Amino acid sequence: MKNYPLYEVDDFNNFRDFVEKISKKYEDFPALSGYNSKGELLTRSYNELAADVYALAEELGERGYEGKHIAIVSQNSYLMVVALFATTYIGGVSVIIDTENTPESIKSMVKFADSELVFVSETMSEGTVENGLFDGKPIVVLSEDKTTHEGILDEIDKGNGLISKRGRKFEKLEIKPRQPALILYTSGTTSTSKPAVLSHEAIISNARGSMQNVSLKKRMFTSLPFYHSYGLTCSLINNLMSGTNTCINGDIRYMIRDLMAFKPNGIMVVPLIAEALCQKLAVMSDSSCGTSRGFNAFIKKCSYGVEKPKDSLVAIKEKILPGFELMVCGGAYLSPGIAKTLRKFGILILEGYGVTECSPLISVSRNEFFKRGTAGLIIPQYEVRIEDEEILVRGKCLMNGYYKHDELTAEALSGGWFKTGDLGYFDNDGFLIINGRKKNIIVLKSGKKVSPEDLENDLIGLPLAKEIMVYGSAIGNSADDVVPALMVYPDPKDTENMTVNEILNEIQTAVDAINETLPTFKQIRIINIRDKEFEKTAKKSIKRFKV
Repeated sequence: MKNYPLYEVDDFNNFRDFVEKISKKYEDFPALSGYNSKGELLTRSYNELAADVYALAEELGERGYEGKHIAIVSQNSYLMVVALFATTYIGGVSVIIDTENTPESIKSMVKFADSELVFVSETMSEGTVENGLFDGKPIVVLSEDKTTHEGILDEIDKGNGLISKRGRKFEKLEIKPRQPALILYTSGTTSTSKPAVLSHEAIISNARGSMQNVSLKKRMFTSLPFYHSYGLTCSLINNLMSGTNTCINGDIRYMIRDLMAFKPNGIMVVPLIAEALCQKLAVMSDSSCGTSRGFNAFIKKCSYGVEKPKDSLVAIKEKILPGFELMVCGGAYLSPGIAKTLRKFGILILEGYGVTECSPLISVSRNEFFKRGTAGLIIPQYEVRIEDEEILVRGKCLMNGYYKHDELTAEALSGGWFKTGDLGYFDNDGFLIINGRKKNIIVLKSGKKVSPEDLENDLIGLPLAKEIMVYGSAIGNSADDVVPALMVYPDPKDTENMTVNEILNEIQTAVDAINETLPTFKQIRIINIRDKEFEKTAKKSIKRFKV
């Protein structure tokens, strides 16, 4: 493989410029699709999306919300996108909140970000007024049903009325490149969430970087939440920039149903979804893959030989997902075995790396130039350097800072460089390789350092294990006397008729064999079994600090 020129991409000044240019370029092409509660597919064109954004923006501006902070507490939906774009269109700041947070956390986040209006999804709206969730702030319900709700459709109608009388009053409003557009709370794998302020330039130019490196397909599917920067920038804005028809899945319970019904050519995923889809395909070709033991054996078999599609496996994939051939994956580490197996089914998977504070994309593999086990190539909007093994990033896609957290901002940004907290290095071809989190590093009494993530990669395919986490466990009286330890959540299917001792003994035997291949200081010394899944972030990464 050899690198090749970047793809050509239009330039955009801000969110308003973005909405106007994509509507003129793609006009009546389908933009966003989604399935309602009845399983019916609803689709809006690029022109319809722009018209709804213009109308809602006019009404928001008329009500005095120009330049204000407006919270959005919603699952993915077309109307959520309209609310987000309309807010930024009039120079406001969209404060996008993870709906999986507790009510207390949601209330705190909305209040801390100084939100003056709240867009809330229909499912989230129940009880919000009665329970005082938003402290009496005005609420607009993101509902498609005008018969049961007075919500966003009423505001769009009013905005259309204003436009018909006087035109678009707010279309000339000046928006500067570094003007805040979004406040996104970080996912918090090693600490509590922090409110990152991202500018128009940061988000839009980051989406351009994604599009310059990766050629997407005409029909894309995403279940990634838009309250996370990966879902927002890479699977919404980037897709729209590319002129794709994107199917939005708002409810993960119906992801497989919607995916199969929409029949996309590509999908944006986190590793957990990639693995689930891989296992579904594997089970269709071999029923023994229904257990982790059988699935791991299948992955090992598919990892041998040249990485290219296998006709018999491609035929199986075509039965349920005809024409499906691309996955873009990020958010956490993906086993190379999963990527190689999906390739045997005719699906190319491209891996990337990003951080919320970086809008988020830092690097990504290319359609014709990639390496398994790496995070891809740095996008043109960024410079990256390695300092004391830590990845530092500089460029115009960086956040402005953490909202009302000057001390945290000063800690994260130094001389224009953002300290990611991730450890890594470059190979000879310029591919970035991530090998751990700085905060997760286990420092032994001998002074040697162990990366939990590296050890977890060595333990991939561990018998009976559904989820694992490596950590440092104290064994002496002093806080620095620690050893590498392993916590395992067993696969309920594989261990249904086994006692805890039987599970532990089998896992111990497998770990002993792996330990023999590792340096003494890196060997797992303690194994613990847990009875429930690990708590995870929106990206489905384990919240280590919660364990």
